[in-house]
Amino acid sequence: MQKLTSLLCALLIVLSASATPQFSGKRPSEVLKQMDQNQRIQFLRAKKAQSASHFIRATKAATPQPMRLQNKLVDEPAVPDTVIIFNCNATFYPEDGAVFYGLYTEDWSKSFYFSILVEEGKHDIENGRTYTLADMEESESNSWEDEEWESHPYASATFTKTLGAGYDVHILATVTDSLGNSFVVIYDEKPITISGDTVDVAFTDSIPNIEYISDGTWLFRAGGESFGYSVQLSYYSTNQLSCAGAYKGEDIDQNTSVIAEFYKDEAEETQVNFATVKDGDFVVLDTDTAFHLNGTLLGVLNDTAKVYRLNITSSKPQAKQQVTITADNLSVDDYWFDYTEEVKFLAYDETNEVEVVLYPEGLAEQMAGTYTIGLGGTRVTVRTADPMDDVETNAFSGSLELQYEKGNILITGSVLCFDNTLYTLNLSYTKPAKSREQVLTFENVDLAVFDDNSWQVIGYNAEHTQYISLAAVPADFGETSGTYTEKELVADYCYVVTDITAGNLYKYFTVLEANLTMNYNAADSTALVTGTLLCLNSEDKTDVPEFTIAINATIPNPYEFDEAKADFNQQFATFSVDPEYADAGWLYVDAMDGNKMLGLQFYVAEGDTLLGEGTYPINDSHEPGTVAASPGMTPNGQLRYSYAAIVDVAQRLINNAWFLVSGNVTITKEGVITVDALNSKGKKVYCVLGATQAISNVNTNAAATKRIVNGKLVIEKNGVRYDALGTQL
Repeated sequence: MQKLTSLLCALLIVLSASATPQFSGKRPSEVLKQMDQNQRIQFLRAKKAQSASHFIRATKAATPQPMRLQNKLVDEPAVPDTVIIFNCNATFYPEDGAVFYGLYTEDWSKSFYFSILVEEGKHDIENGRTYTLADMEESESNSWEDEEWESHPYASATFTKTLGAGYDVHILATVTDSLGNSFVVIYDEKPITISGDTVDVAFTDSIPNIEYISDGTWLFRAGGESFGYSVQLSYYSTNQLSCAGAYKGEDIDQNTSVIAEFYKDEAEETQVNFATVKDGDFVVLDTDTAFHLNGTLLGVLNDTAKVYRLNITSSKPQAKQQVTITADNLSVDDYWFDYTEEVKFLAYDETNEVEVVLYPEGLAEQMAGTYTIGLGGTRVTVRTADPMDDVETNAFSGSLELQYEKGNILITGSVLCFDNTLYTLNLSYTKPAKSREQVLTFENVDLAVFDDNSWQVIGYNAEHTQYISLAAVPADFGETSGTYTEKELVADYCYVVTDITAGNLYKYFTVLEANLTMNYNAADSTALVTGTLLCLNSEDKTDVPEFTIAINATIPNPYEFDEAKADFNQQFATFSVDPEYADAGWLYVDAMDGNKMLGLQFYVAEGDTLLGEGTYPINDSHEPGTVAASPGMTPNGQLRYSYAAIVDVAQRLINNAWFLVSGNVTITKEGVITVDALNSKGKKVYCVLGATQAISNVNTNAAATKRIVNGKLVIEKNGVRYDALGTQL
């Protein structure tokens, strides 16, 4: 479900993309101290999303204990620690029916979290009411964290919020965790000073930007620099079909409502101030021609509030022309459905291309239904079919109906777009009907079975006139053996090629439907795949064969093609170091000279991008300071580090390969790399890399380090750089 906070205007987003690298290796409290306030709030608000929504806390009934006497005195209960809160943040989560409060000390050494259930239709707790743990969501969200981010669930808790006359919020909470730690938590805001100024904000915007968010919020955005003001108003409503209505301060989402004031500084540069909205009384009208926002908002900037009197009109597009788009080439892209619940449809005629994005309940028959633009993420984009024109417009309003019957899809409806055009859509996909049958038999093709029980088979038939590739993921991450339909197949890796003859002639088929049985025998690494595939000829759409297949596949010996006759001996003048995976703990070193190549995988400390002087044994321990022993070739013919090879560069073919499984790799203080290794069949691999010069990204612990910088040799000693003649740079 999309969160409201993910839809803020770009002008409101002031956080850096990521704070992780600059804070790595530091204690949590130190990390938070270095963040600015917005970063802290966004960072810590994510704690709610990381918590399990329905974590059930097991509690034991209190058992009366006999009073113990020690020196004839009864132990007094511990006095709770008083904690003063510096920052308080609240977010309503409609899917949980709860508002999530985060309270943080000034030094960020303690954080207190409360997920409090609210009444239906409410988006915050009731002022003045004391809530107990029984009024809170059954979730581990109700806990406090120490400076090491260790979480301590509450055994008991109370929470009371009161609101002062100056919109000042006051919170008093008490918590006791399961270890007996008790706190009294206090938060007090300063009252807001309301100035005597009333600011009139009146303009007409020709681009309406009104959106319903699926969590029960309408987002009204209008204005910009040219108007002098920009208003973003988020308000809660039970009406999903219209933004219209009368609303008060209790309906406003204060976390995402803001008024921007643009002004010129002394240098005539445009500057902007942002005032957060604390209160309001406003009406939204939805007419045939426009949206109207009228009323007053109380905006706060630097503890001072001003009253903004709003009279904003957002004009709607008008249907000045009508265009009908009829296309029978509708395609469906549901690749991201498992991750984002998104399904994308694409169709085109000679003039226009239409893209429809829906968020259905499921695939196939579950996609059928009526969809309204702006609800649930439904959107339509119309663009020119000729990419050279590069003109597109988005739908403002309208509805679509999707019909699904035995694989056939029909999308109809009308949408009004921002180009003032009413588009009538009639987009269809007709599932091809079987035109013929054919039996395919494949013996001894390659099999790969992966850690998640997914699998792939690839290979030729005995006569090399047919080729097949099938890849699948078992339903619900089950066992490899079982039944598979097209839903479990990985479409991009599933195809059939037949009629392979000299001169690169062949027929290529994509898979439309599948009904397969996979029997995998882990004991001997073999599999039998049988069943049917309904396929479509990529060149002839009338050719729709149903292939009955029988595939006998075996996981190949990864060292089958390891060189057994000759040694590999080569000197490489240069090499490269790839630090892309340094954070994961390894570096790749690659070298090539003509048709000979070498690839090494060094294991290093996580984050280390430099290779130091020393000896690196070749083994499969994956420990820092070693070089990876090669696991051989992948089933689809790819080399896996570490290896040496002789290749046909033009044809992108491997002629000979040596998979390094033992030996040593040494790096001198000058940065020269020497490989002295054996492959799986006992053949020797001896290489010297960069014998004449050191190379960038290779570092040593020696007093002087040589590097190549911009093509020139640079010697670095004690932090000072010299050229090859000894002249200081």
